[in-house]
Amino acid sequence: MVDVVSANQLDISTSPRRTLLSMKRAVIGIALLLVLAYVPFKSLWGQERQHMLDGTFTIITDARQLPASVKDEFTPQGSSSMDMANPGEKFQITDVVVDKKLPWNRLIFAALSSDKCIIHYERGGRAHSYYAKVYGVAPKQRATLLWTGALMQPACNLTELRSMVANSANVHVH
Repeated sequence: MVDVVSANQLDISTSPRRTLLSMKRAVIGIALLLVLAYVPFKSLWGQERQHMLDGTFTIITDARQLPASVKDEFTPQGSSSMDMANPGEKFQITDVVVDKKLPWNRLIFAALSSDKCIIHYERGGRAHSYYAKVYGVAPKQRATLLWTGALMQPACNLTELRSMVANSANVHVH
């Protein structure tokens, strides 16, 4: 025997259209939360970004002189060596691998203060590009990425890098 149930007896609290709308709202909400959680750690805006590079820095042109915690950020997992050539040294400038031992990154310069380390480098590969990263550094602690940006061209020195970062037209913030 088959029971016949009227529509009033069914527990249909939402229509398929309402369910789809609720799902869209949930996805948008989750995406917004992820963006809001991610942005403060990766990018700074306005006044904060303009003053992020303020202070007294010592210029470094040898990747071996970087703080260990920053070198760790450029050391591939399972490797014991940093993936960074010094200025003027060979590196993988294109995606055509000429020597598997060459690193994909090359230091342009770094700048170190008592609590920050700025790394300005170029990355080879399919799209040769220039980057600047700012890390918070403290003795015996892991480096904290404060800001990163892709630059349209390399900076010659810290003064020029400061100008490029302050002028957001020259920097794509990640």
